[in-house]
Amino acid sequence: MFFGKEDRSEKRPPERMNIITSSELLSAVMDEGLVTEDMAMKIPAVASAVNLITDLCASIQYKLYKRNNDGRIEETGDSRTAMFNSDTGDLMTGFAMKKAFIRDYLLNGNGYIYIDRQGNRVKGLKFVHSSHVGAQMGSDVIYKDVIYYVQERTYEARDFIRIVRSSEDGVHGRGLCKENALVARIVAAMLKMLSVSLSSGGMKKGFIETDGVIRKDIFDKLKKDFRTLYEDVQTRILLLNKGLKFQPAADSAVELQLAELYDTISADVGEILGVPENIKNNTANEDEFRGWIKTCIMPVANEIVAGLNDSMLLEREKRDGLFWRADASELENGDLKHQLEAYKIGVESNIIQIDEARNNIGLPPLDFNWLRLDLASVFIDPIKKVIYTPNTNATYDITEGKLISTSGVTSLVDTDEKGEKETNGLFNESETP
Repeated sequence: MFFGKEDRSEKRPPERMNIITSSELLSAVMDEGLVTEDMAMKIPAVASAVNLITDLCASIQYKLYKRNNDGRIEETGDSRTAMFNSDTGDLMTGFAMKKAFIRDYLLNGNGYIYIDRQGNRVKGLKFVHSSHVGAQMGSDVIYKDVIYYVQERTYEARDFIRIVRSSEDGVHGRGLCKENALVARIVAAMLKMLSVSLSSGGMKKGFIETDGVIRKDIFDKLKKDFRTLYEDVQTRILLLNKGLKFQPAADSAVELQLAELYDTISADVGEILGVPENIKNNTANEDEFRGWIKTCIMPVANEIVAGLNDSMLLEREKRDGLFWRADASELENGDLKHQLEAYKIGVESNIIQIDEARNNIGLPPLDFNWLRLDLASVFIDPIKKVIYTPNTNATYDITEGKLISTSGVTSLVDTDEKGEKETNGLFNESETP
C-alpha cells in the first residue's frame, strides 16, 4: 500500500522536487521554445565544434589580389587587407572580429561586419551581432531588395560584409539554433538530467511503504526531509520512523542509457557542423585532416570571400580585375616538412623559383633567378610549330618535317622578315644552353 490511506479531503498543489523524469525529458525535447546562442554554447559538443571551426577560419588570411592584363595574379598590398585581418579600426582585433563573425554565422545563420566608410575609402570594420540587426525585404520575390535596421538607423546591403547560412533569399539565414533546434534541445535536456543526477549524489528515487496510516503532519515532514535529502549535497542522512520502509524504484531505460545516448547524440552534433570525432579528438591522420579542411573550413572561408567581393570592392575595382581570396596555405600544407616537400615539387617542376619558395617560408632571397633545365627535356613551340632539344642543341620544324638547325635555338628567339636570328634572344649561334 502506497502511503497507506492518505487523507485527500484538502487538495493542495504538489510541491515540485528537483528530479527530472523521462516524461520531463520528452517534454523538454518537444518544447518548441527558441534555442539561444548561450544555450547552444553550454553544450560541450557544440562549443568544441564551433570553437574549432571559428579558430581555424579566423586564422586564415584573406587577401586582395589583382589579375593583370597578361593573366598574372599579384597581391595588391591594399590597406583593406590589413584592416580585415589585423587592425580593424575598432576595439576588436582582426582575429576576434572574424571569430565572432563566423560564430554568429554558424549559430544564428547570419554574420554582419559594418563597413565604416568616408566616401569610397574604408576607415574601419565593426562587428555587429545579428541580434541587433533587423531586415525588411521588398515584396518582389524575383528582384530582391532589402533594408537593414540597427538601433533605429537604416542601412543598405553594401554597408555590411554579410555571410548567410542555409538561406533561400540571401537575407535570412538558418543557423544551428534554428535549423537543428531539436537536437540541441535533446542534448540540453540530457545535460540537465545528468546535472540533477550528480547534484543528488546519484541517489535513487523510490517509494515509502507503510502498513498503517501516516498522519498529515508526519507526511509533510517526510516530504520536506526527502526534498532536503535530494537537493542538499551536504545532507545524506534520513531517519525513518518505525513502520516506514524505503523501496528504491528501478532505473528507467532513459537513466540507464543516458550517458551512451549523450555520447551518440554529441557525435551527431559534431557531424551536423562538419566536425567528426577523429578531428575533435585529434586522432585524424594528415590526409583526413586535409580532407576535412577542404570540406568544412574552406566552404566557410569561401563564404567570407564572397561577402568581401560583394561589399569591399567598388564596381570599378571589380572591372579592373581585383578580387579577394582566402590564403589557407598554412592550413593546407600542414607542418614545415610537408611545406618543404610541396615547394620542392614546385621548384623541380619550374612552377616556382627558389626565392619564391624561400619567401613563403620566411627566409631571405638568394637572388637566384635561374630555372632548372633537364637535358632530357624537349621544348615545343605550338605557334611556330618547332621542337627544340637542349641535349642535342637541335631545332626541328614539325610542319616541313625537317631539321632546321643544330647550332642554335631558332624557336626560342625572334626572327626578322629575312629569317635571320635577332641577337637579343636567349642564345646566339655560337652558344648552347
